[in-house]
Amino acid sequence: MTRHDINMSTFGQYLKRAYRSGYAYAEIGFRFIKNKEKLWLKELIRITYKAVVPIALILAGFIIGKVWLGVLLGLLILGKPFFRLNRLKKDFRQPWKYTLLYAGHSALVVYPQFWGILRYLLGRAFGNPLRNKGMIPESNGGH
Repeated sequence: MTRHDINMSTFGQYLKRAYRSGYAYAEIGFRFIKNKEKLWLKELIRITYKAVVPIALILAGFIIGKVWLGVLLGLLILGKPFFRLNRLKKDFRQPWKYTLLYAGHSALVVYPQFWGILRYLLGRAFGNPLRNKGMIPESNGGH
């Protein structure tokens, strides 16, 4: 993504894009959950798993009095992309610098995406979906 012309030049823009992609995964995933294809449901589950499990493992470590074990297990799940560096390097044929950046992106992007998922769910629960600035509201309530 760093070499793609999407006009992102700040980390804040990157985070906003990730947040909005999480929101989109949730919106489409839940919209098509009853369809045979279940569009984006797999991605929705993957993001949720990768964001929640490391934190849950760390919290479980605190609860059972084995903080080091919880942190270790959480970091193993979070750092999974770094265990595949050789395969990533071979598949994408990029310099190590970009391979490491991609692995870091893969490990951490799930957190702003998960916040986007949560925002979608809260918006649905309270009737307050995200609205694009300058967009004309739809006559059917935005759904």
